[in-house]
Amino acid sequence: PAPSKIDKVLDGFLLLFSCNKKLPHEAVISKLPSQQITDVRDEDLAYFKNLISLDLSDNRVNLEWLKNLEAIEEIDLQYN
Repeated sequence: PAPSKIDKVLDGFLLLFSCNKKLPHEAVISKLPSQQITDVRDEDLAYFKNLISLDLSDNRVNLEWLKNLEAIEEIDLQYN
């Protein structure tokens, strides 16, 4: 059988991994294009006080779910 695509949740651990950082305040730029992200743990995002750029292109994320990213300047949510 073909491998199934597993939907992912954007949470603090995934953000830290994408930024290659150990602590949320160290994260500045995150690139997570085409990761099958379909949900967001918005309470985790509040810890990312210095995140200014987030690439979530080709995922199924609503801008409204990212409201806890206070410092954000650039978000890519384009879906191809």
